[in-house]
Amino acid sequence: MNKKEEEELFRKNMINEITEFFSREFDEDIGLIKAGSIYSFFEEKFGISYYNNGIRDAYRYFSERAEEVLSLEKIQKK
Repeated sequence: MNKKEEEELFRKNMINEITEFFSREFDEDIGLIKAGSIYSFFEEKFGISYYNNGIRDAYRYFSERAEEVLSLEKIQKK
């Protein structure tokens, strides 16, 4: 499965989650078009923020691991 297919599958799964959420929480059956609009809204408004948070988390994680690697450095005796 290529990246585009994975993204489309993810989108379909999220749209199904939205329809199930509205049905369960609000006892309201919304269609796929409305659920897709809700998904697009949240993706547009919050997607970049979540992406950037993920980048910062990854940076923090790898920075900590780099410090651990440097702590293994040995001092050469003269």
